[in-house]
Amino acid sequence: MANQSAKRIAQENASRLALLKKLLMGVNGLYLFVRLFLQYSSLRWTEFLLYLATLALELVLFSSLQSSARPRYDASGVLVDGGTDLSQPGLVSYMFDYIYVT
Repeated sequence: MANQSAKRIAQENASRLALLKKLLMGVNGLYLFVRLFLQYSSLRWTEFLLYLATLALELVLFSSLQSSARPRYDASGVLVDGGTDLSQPGLVSYMFDYIYVT
C-alpha cells in the first residue's frame, strides 16, 4: 500500500521525461534543419557556438532530471524509492523552465 505512491511517482516521472525528450529532439531538430538548410547564408559561427552552449546546458539539466527521477530497486527487484517527484516546486521546476524556454 505504501509502495503505491512510489509506483505512481515513478510512472509520472517516466511519462514527463519521455515527453520532454521528444520535445527536446523535435525543437532542436527543427532549429538545425531551418538554420542549416533554409537559412544557412545568415548563420554566423558565434550564433552556432552559442546554440551549442545552450544545447549543452539543456542536456546537462535533462540528465540531472533523469538521474534524480530514476526509481531505485532493492536486490530482489522491489521498488524502494520512486525517485524525486518531478512535479514538485523548487529547483526541479526551474530546470524544466530553462529547458522549455531554450
